Amino acid sequence: VSEYTNLPDVPPGVFNVSARTEIESTVAAAWDALTNFPAYAEWNPFVRYAIMVSSANLTLPEQRPVENGRLFMRVQIPPLALPVDRDTPDDPRNIQFTYENVTHVQPELGRLAWEYQPDVLLQAERWQALSDLGNGTLLYESREVYLGALATFLQETMGEGLQEAFEGQANGLKLLLE
Repeated sequence: VSEYTNLPDVPPGVFNVSARTEIESTVAAAWDALTNFPAYAEWNPFVRYAIMVSSANLTLPEQRPVENGRLFMRVQIPPLALPVDRDTPDDPRNIQFTYENVTHVQPELGRLAWEYQPDVLLQAERWQALSDLGNGTLLYESREVYLGALATFLQETMGEGLQEAFEGQANGLKLLLE
């Protein structure tokens, strides 16, 4: 398991953050948690609010990811301390907002990806993957690769917090599912 990955090969970029953990649950339960954006606040210390929106920023009726859909998120970098729930207040010093484009929704492969809305100075692509390891255990992996002129600045100013956030989300998912 230590060398196995379900994440696709991507160029290395300027830097990346990642997390992986084994969880005693099913891929179906983990997929449901990862694709149920309105429920993120119930378990996720990193992504506190996530909604699918139209190009005019109107909330869409369908809140599961669709390829080429637009995703708006409010995140905590570094993440909040676990456990969290819907009523856990944000730390106003660590709030960030981001628009993402959902690029891949691959339930048959257990993979989900989105990218930071194209920007000349900063690009980022995040992949999440689930793999059935057997005996009621799954592997959750997540990685985001950062590119562009501002990537080094982002790494220097927020790289450690981003890494903590990815680990926090992985641990939050484990806590939710186990």
